[in-house]
Amino acid sequence: LISRYAKSDIALPLSMVIIPSIFYVVLFIGGYTLEDARKNLWVGEIAPPASITALFDVFDLNEVRWDLIFSRRVLTVWCGMVFVVSFSSCLDVAAISMDMGEPLNVNKELITVGLSNLISGVLLGQTGSYIFSQTILTYRTGFHSRWIGFIGSMMFLFFVVSKCNLLQIAPLFFLGSTLIFIGIDLLYEWLIEVWHRLLLSEYIVLVATFIAIQIVGIDGGIILGALVAIVEFIVQQSQLPSLRRVLKQSRAVWEPQHRKLLQDFVYDSRNPKIITLEITETVFFGSSMLLFSKICDEINLEPNQTDFEAIILASPGPHTSRSPSTKRIRQHKSTATSKKTVKNRPRFVVLEMTQVANVDASAARSCFLQLAKMCSKNGIILCAAGVNRRVDWILRSHEVSYSDKEEQIVKGLMLNPLETVTSIPPSGKLVSFTSINECLELCENQLIYEFEQNNLIEPPKLGTSSSNPDLNCGQHEEEMMIPLSTIFGRILGMEGISDKLLLQSFDSGGSAEVDTLDLKYAESVFTVDQLADSFFIVLCGSVGICRADPQEEHQRRSIIHSRTPGQSEAPFTNVVSYLSVGGIFGFVDFAIQRRRSFNAVCLRDGTVVAKISRSMLERLSNDDKVLHQIIERVLMQASLMELANIDVS
Repeated sequence: LISRYAKSDIALPLSMVIIPSIFYVVLFIGGYTLEDARKNLWVGEIAPPASITALFDVFDLNEVRWDLIFSRRVLTVWCGMVFVVSFSSCLDVAAISMDMGEPLNVNKELITVGLSNLISGVLLGQTGSYIFSQTILTYRTGFHSRWIGFIGSMMFLFFVVSKCNLLQIAPLFFLGSTLIFIGIDLLYEWLIEVWHRLLLSEYIVLVATFIAIQIVGIDGGIILGALVAIVEFIVQQSQLPSLRRVLKQSRAVWEPQHRKLLQDFVYDSRNPKIITLEITETVFFGSSMLLFSKICDEINLEPNQTDFEAIILASPGPHTSRSPSTKRIRQHKSTATSKKTVKNRPRFVVLEMTQVANVDASAARSCFLQLAKMCSKNGIILCAAGVNRRVDWILRSHEVSYSDKEEQIVKGLMLNPLETVTSIPPSGKLVSFTSINECLELCENQLIYEFEQNNLIEPPKLGTSSSNPDLNCGQHEEEMMIPLSTIFGRILGMEGISDKLLLQSFDSGGSAEVDTLDLKYAESVFTVDQLADSFFIVLCGSVGICRADPQEEHQRRSIIHSRTPGQSEAPFTNVVSYLSVGGIFGFVDFAIQRRRSFNAVCLRDGTVVAKISRSMLERLSNDDKVLHQIIERVLMQASLMELANIDVS
């Protein structure tokens, strides 16, 4: 009560001095002696005093088996002790920091423990960690001075040197009640006060761990508590809303009629031909079935009995009629059947998996493999964008996605539908892409071609190429540079003869000719913290937008110095966006006049980018207002394209 309700800092220390004092006053008034109190176990028994040298008499180096020090058994115990003491010290630091509500310098605290153990070992003492109870007790008294530790060490030294035994004169009930006070205070704090700080599931784990410790002991209780926490985590993760539909389009620069076709036909909100679904959590066996059900609902797929059986067999655990996976799938089947929706299915389903850290083997087979097969049966192409290396390996090893060779053929057909191939890869697999922009660009390209063919119109002659530098690596020499006037005309829809003549001013030899940069693979366009005095437009090749990573920068420089002509182009690991012909980048930092916030790196030999500087814009604003307004309209359109891919749901 005093520790929780007293406002004065000296209330608790003063009460701890008064309580034993009252004990001695009662003995004096009642006419009792310490011997009388000792007979009734109020104080400790008398023990013969020991000298300081007696501390060292128990050690005899002649009895030490030095030949066993480096034995396997001793080394195992020693390593175990190092681990236990180190781990317990870390837990003590964390516990004290949580109780204080303030961060501690963990390295400094562990150095203190290490030096203390070193000195203790040299003086034939025992290893140890924090005296947790003393630290908490000192903190709760309200005194936060180093003098507490100094006075405490002097008191310990005094009792070692003196022949007085503290336990034979101090009231035992006071020592015991002090420990009980600390225990009750911690128990109240972590079982009562913490109620409003935890979720119900977390509080259940806490109470279950506490009860288990009381029944089976501290070691078994902690193990059982950890198992309960694991179960709670799996249940919570499997119920998270890890899927949502997002509205995204590629940054490809299409001709005006193709761009209108995409808006009216491909991205029609009532009947979209491309549906992008964003997965935001790790997919494992506990959440794969729920994710599968949600994806089927989004794309209007109803699994038949054969699909259900394949999914159940691919899921982990016993495959009985009462298994959780069977019940969940049957529940989804009844729900999907009751909807009786009449919506058409999309042509492409894009799973954006940039935020998916991991996919386990069971989820790969029971969710993504079965989903790919179902989509293939219904004429839907399933794509995955932004998969990391770990997830990509899982999907390929379980034959969920195509092999490298098959993937190149599939992407080549999406890029150039008129291309003839000797063998077509089997269907029923997922097509993996490095970035969402690359994926959407190839999907849009395929749909434009199909629409033109169905309407007996000449197939599109696309000016853009896939942003993935790995596609059509053997055709780099045939790739032509697109004039800046053509790119501006497609962005702004300026297709008239007079408009084309006006836009040619930006080409080579024109009155507003811009600078161009010829780049090689891994060459930097700009880096973080550089002055943003210009923005760039890709005229040929591919450019990657990269995070600021010192290791990646070191890799880029080493590639430039060590790469020989004709060497294959190894992709960077931190590219967050690929830009192909017509891609505009660096304009945000340029517009708000701040330093570069990301790196831009060339991803293909022969890449050419146009550079539009601030000085050029200032010159055009004075000499040719019309051309200056065209560039401003291009920047406005580029900003709108960026905003169109920002999800606000």
